[in-house]
Formats: sequence, structure tokens, C-alpha cells
Amino acid sequence: DAMLRDVLSNLRPAKHYPAIIARATGMRQSEIFNSRIITEEGIVCFTVEDAKTEAGIRLVPIRDDLIEYANDNHHKLTVAKSYSNLFGAAKKKVTDRGDIKFHSLRSTFVTLALRAKFTEMQVAWLVGHEHGKGEALTGSHYHQGYTVEFLKEIVEAVPKFEL
Repeated sequence: DAMLRDVLSNLRPAKHYPAIIARATGMRQSEIFNSRIITEEGIVCFTVEDAKTEAGIRLVPIRDDLIEYANDNHHKLTVAKSYSNLFGAAKKKVTDRGDIKFHSLRSTFVTLALRAKFTEMQVAWLVGHEHGKGEALTGSHYHQGYTVEFLKEIVEAVPKFEL
């Protein structure tokens, strides 16, 4: 989080939105830029319809403290590639580590969700990872997913990012 704060300090506040959402949801950059905001079962979510894999097609609940921020900023997103360049340039002002990328925010989210005592399968479902690679046949074959309400619990359990 300290490094993310440093990176964001090199971007205009209007350009913070994708990084903050990635840190709060584990979404890929392309998913953030291609998603829409909807309400499902009374819960405000991003709907990911154009994903890297079939498992990536999903609903991602938005933290209560970010709903207004998302509604105010999501429609302002432009081109993912230009944002990637902006984020990369801001990161280079902070560190020259090649292993730190926008995608690192996804890893941070997953780590924090696992530390909050959710299982790998539960977190994988939320972030759109493939299922069934190592789980018991019963869990991977018959499991039909988690409710949006449960996924919201995971998102809310990850500590809030403070700028």
C-alpha cells in the first residue's frame, strides 16, 4: 500500500480510480476498463463480460465505501493501454523494480483476502481464476459458485486502501 500511495502521488487524482479499484477488488486492468456497474440482488457490482477466461465472466461486488466513487468515476475511463503507460511512468518514478506492475494490485488483493481467512477457492471465484485445478472432484465438478452477498463479504473483509 505504501508503494501504491507513492505511485499514485505521481498521477493526477482523476487517474487514481483504476488502481484503487484493482486494489479493492482484484480485477484485472482490462476487466476494470471493460466492465459496467449494475445492481444484482441489491448489491452494486462490476459485471465482467469480456474476460481472459470463462471463469473471468462474473460479478464483482463493490465495497460500500467505494460505491459513490465508482459511480462518479467509472464512466470517465478511456483507453486501458494509455492508462497502463501512465501507471508505468508513475511507477518508474518510485521504483525500478520490474516485478512491480499494475497486476501487482491483483496479487495484493488476493493476499489480503486469504489473510482474512477466506479459502483459495472462494477468492479464486471472486477474482475469476480457473477452478478445479487440484480441488477434489466433488468441489470442482459440482460447485455452482458463491452468492453475490458472499462475494461482497470477501471484498469488505479486505482492509481499505488509505491514500
